[in-house]
Order: sequence, then structure tokens, then C-alpha cells
Amino acid sequence: MGDVYDLNDLPVELEDAGLPALFEFVPRPEPVPADFQGWQNWAGQRNVRDLAVAPDVGSLWLATGGGILRWYPRTKRFSRFGSEHGLPGNAVSAVAVDGRGQVWAAPDAGGLYHFSGERWLRCSLEHGRDRVPLTLTVDRDGLLWAGTQD
Repeated sequence: MGDVYDLNDLPVELEDAGLPALFEFVPRPEPVPADFQGWQNWAGQRNVRDLAVAPDVGSLWLATGGGILRWYPRTKRFSRFGSEHGLPGNAVSAVAVDGRGQVWAAPDAGGLYHFSGERWLRCSLEHGRDRVPLTLTVDRDGLLWAGTQD
């Protein structure tokens, strides 16, 4: 635990960060809630585990071992979301955008979370309350499906 880091302070050089080469990296840190001021994150965002596109606004959501990155193509900027934004941990296996534009995440620590526009909120699962979603997808009707180990 230390200071909340700006994406300029990644523990690797940006040239070697392994970020997708199709865009210029311009950091845009999200505000950190008061409860988590002073925290520092050393988890890497180098490897993308999953991605989803929000077609209505054109943003790209990336699930990484160091949180969720949101890429804004119009402004060529990133936002990073992690445990300080409501996720139970920084590592995220899957991300999806449903037919209504709602963004969903499956963190490695378990649970299913949706983005409120400011924070990640846990969704109570009707079936399989203790199951950990490993993958997320959206069908042609825009409905979210979660795959678990079982």
C-alpha cells in the first residue's frame, strides 16, 4: 500500500509495456475513492486477457491482470479501474458489454460485477452463488452469459 499510481508510473518502460501498437498511450487516471487514497498498485496491465467493445460510445474494454482498462479511441486515452474502484482485486479474467451497453467483469477473486459509470458493483447471482465466472459472452439478443469451471 502506498500512493495511487498514475499510468505514467507503470513499473515498466512504456515502450516495453506490450500495449497494443494501434494507438498512442496517453494516460487518464480515474479518480480514486477517498477510502483508497494512498494505495499503490503494482499489478501489470501488459497482458490482455479479454476485450469487449461498447459500440454505442465506441470504447474498448480490456481485462488484464492489473485491472480493467478502458480505451477511448476518439481522445486516444485510457482509464484504469481496479480494486480501488469496487472490484474485489485487480486481476480480471473476462469483460463483456451486453445489448443495453452495460459493462460486466469477471474478476479472478470471484463474483460478477457491473460498471455503474463510476464504480464496479457486485451482482448477486441467482444460480451458482459461489461459482466463479471464468468467461463472459453476449448472445445475439444482447443477453449476458457467464461460463464457470462447472
